[in-house]
Amino acid sequence: MKSNYKALTSNTIVFTVGNIGAKLISFLLVPLYTNVLSTADYGITELMLSSVNLLIPILTVSIQDAVLRFGLEKAVNKGEVLKNAVIILTASSCCVLLALPLIRMYRVLADWYVFFAVITILQMFRTVLSVYLKAIEKNKAYAFQSLLFAISLAMFNLIFLLWFNMGIAGYFYAMILALLITIIFIVISGGVIYGVAKSQVNRELLVKMIRFSIPMILNAISWWLVTSSNRFLIEHFMSSEDVGLYSAAAKIPALLAVFTGIFQSAWTISAITEYDSSNNKSFFSNVFSAFSFLQFIASSCIIMVIQPFMSIYVGNSFFSSWIYVSFLLVGTLFHSYSFFFGSIYTAAKKNVMVGLTTLCGAVVSIITNIILIPKVGIWGAVIATIISHVSIAVFRMINSRKYFAFTVNYIRILLATLVLLLQCFMSTFSGYPVLTSIPCIAIMLVIYRKDISWAANLIRKQLLMKHNTMRIEVAVMKKVGIVTYSGNNNAGSFLQCFATQKILQHFCYTGVLLRRTDKVVVKVARRIWRELISFIKCILHPRNTKTILQRGKSASRVQKNDQVSSKFETSFKNTINILNISTLRLRKLAKSQEYIAFISGSDQIWNPSSLVLDKYYFLRFVPRKKRIAFAPSLGVTEIPDYNRHAIKKYVSEYAALSVRETSGAIILRDLLQADVTVIPDPVLVLPASQWRDEVRDNGSVLSCVAYNRAKYVLLYFLDEPNSMAVQLISEISNDNGIDIVLFNSDYEILHATNNITRIIGNPFDFVGLIDCALLVMTDSFHATAFSVKMNTPFYCFQRQYGHGFNQSTRIESFLKLVGHENRFISSRTECPKVVSPYIQDMNFARSNSVLDEEAKKALEYLKAALQLVTE
Repeated sequence: MKSNYKALTSNTIVFTVGNIGAKLISFLLVPLYTNVLSTADYGITELMLSSVNLLIPILTVSIQDAVLRFGLEKAVNKGEVLKNAVIILTASSCCVLLALPLIRMYRVLADWYVFFAVITILQMFRTVLSVYLKAIEKNKAYAFQSLLFAISLAMFNLIFLLWFNMGIAGYFYAMILALLITIIFIVISGGVIYGVAKSQVNRELLVKMIRFSIPMILNAISWWLVTSSNRFLIEHFMSSEDVGLYSAAAKIPALLAVFTGIFQSAWTISAITEYDSSNNKSFFSNVFSAFSFLQFIASSCIIMVIQPFMSIYVGNSFFSSWIYVSFLLVGTLFHSYSFFFGSIYTAAKKNVMVGLTTLCGAVVSIITNIILIPKVGIWGAVIATIISHVSIAVFRMINSRKYFAFTVNYIRILLATLVLLLQCFMSTFSGYPVLTSIPCIAIMLVIYRKDISWAANLIRKQLLMKHNTMRIEVAVMKKVGIVTYSGNNNAGSFLQCFATQKILQHFCYTGVLLRRTDKVVVKVARRIWRELISFIKCILHPRNTKTILQRGKSASRVQKNDQVSSKFETSFKNTINILNISTLRLRKLAKSQEYIAFISGSDQIWNPSSLVLDKYYFLRFVPRKKRIAFAPSLGVTEIPDYNRHAIKKYVSEYAALSVRETSGAIILRDLLQADVTVIPDPVLVLPASQWRDEVRDNGSVLSCVAYNRAKYVLLYFLDEPNSMAVQLISEISNDNGIDIVLFNSDYEILHATNNITRIIGNPFDFVGLIDCALLVMTDSFHATAFSVKMNTPFYCFQRQYGHGFNQSTRIESFLKLVGHENRFISSRTECPKVVSPYIQDMNFARSNSVLDEEAKKALEYLKAALQLVTE
């Protein structure tokens, strides 16, 4: 039960951060519009945007509702949902272009029909693709795109309306550019191009999506009739100037709609996910009560200050519109009720009821507008708005109980509504809005006193629980932060991190892997900064231009596989302590007493060949006295000139310094003029028996099959195998008595080879398969290290790196240490001749003895380092 409140609160906060800024910017733009544009011009812009909002659900068959509903289902392929939606958007865009002659016939838009078409197409894509961000649970990106749109719109409006004084055309240009920028961000952050490219059109799913969405078209059109059709009727019966006045008044209730919309975005997700839980009626009841209270209080407070606020908010020609605002707020309040109970229909997949109830409200709205506007002018539109919203809300409130019945205090809602209407009349016509509003707000607090007490108790319990949890965590075990590679589907990276945590447990410390989880905007900014610095370094060091180009080529060859990612991520969650944390919080965490030290390593995290060094892996966010280097690797024979100064500074500021290879120690000794300890990779510190236990506990069926001692040769290549490796693999494959297993990869160059079986497994399967293989063939350091550790014969081939620096020195250094240099096959050596029984016997006696001594050295080093940082 607590998790659903937490999820709803979390989503609400995320949407609040993005949307409150966006809506606030849009809200603050109204003074610009009402001072630069005339009432008639402002009325035209409102009519155009209202027309766009009418056409979008019709043209797109309201597919965004299906994108959210089906995208949130775990069993549905999100890429196929996106692909289907893009197909519909493309067809819709063609329809808009074909309809240009018809659009031009409408006299209000006759001079602006091209702008209308462009804005409609762009807004369709933004609407649907932004909802896709929610469907893939990138709620932070969804919130940010809203903020980005508002900032862009404000910036371009200031340029075109104030600087160039372009009038309505400037307004439309600003809208188009803001939409373009926002769509580009959504496409990048949501991986839209990749999602569309890798997915197929699922016709069965497409039919389901359209069937789900079609009733929502009726709902969307009906809502448009309820909320926007009155502008066209005002223009028909009165004038564009009156449309401008009504629109200005309607902007104030939009301030309340800001918070409603934010909550609604989160509530829709919670309503869908919690609908099937029969024990969650109290959750729905409590949420509605709190939501209702906040709506009434917010409306009452706005009414109290509306007259003085409007005097400074809008231009002089728009000030008279303030008298309509209070009553429009009542309509907005019931509009929010309609959405709340409409989410229950959506969760129950009863979208026909969503459309029918809104249609009834639309009919009421049209009839009352047609009757009242000619008689009482703008007041007719205000009254019609209240009546239509109340009718929809009341009907849904009662009818939705058929699908999910929860407690609603109707008497309390009625009393609060009467008090709010009384406040509207007194504040509008008495001339003393503040004095007349205070007693009304006091009565409202009395009506909702039980809800206030419930909310206070809930907050108090949550704070107490959080405090107790923090106390327990501090008391259990001191923590050590681990900074290394993770999440790249590399078995070695995972296993060295796993081993580091096990070693820390030996010393009674809890190792915690730190994962940076920055917001999309931070990631994009960091990427832009890295590329900029890389470009500058290429200019200052022209010989490195080839390096960056080859690095990009290498990156493009990295194989992505959802099954591998899923298995690795499951292993991370089940066996490794992980803390997801933003860059902004890292420095505060590093200074806290909760973490006594931070370790960088192992793996090749100190890569001098990189054009831009990542300070994160050098622990620059950590106080010097807490920095420990635990067998990080340089992997090169020399440090490029452009990184020598930075690496010298970063490495010299460690409290305890070690590296994984002798070659790396020699480089740093020359650079620092100081001794550097050499210790083995953490995977070599744990005994082979412990690894076999871990495989049995955490491996999958693959490991069990491996322990049956089937005759197979294991292939594990991080880059495409070189020609000598392919030649040897081909020779072995010609013997029907030997199977060849290719682990977690697939290279086209091996497709013609016989007897190859491709296997996908988790990191522990990697260890188990190495342990039981007749022979291991690899270009990987960790596959080589585990072969030595598990006493499995192997050949390590020179890796075909895609960048300009050969990083095989770490493998050569390790094999020289353990006395197996002859098992490294480089371009300088002759391809081995494998004879029956296909394996050349290897003597692991010396390497076992060396690894035992190296393991002791590593444990002694880490023990001394931890004592040093805790003194």
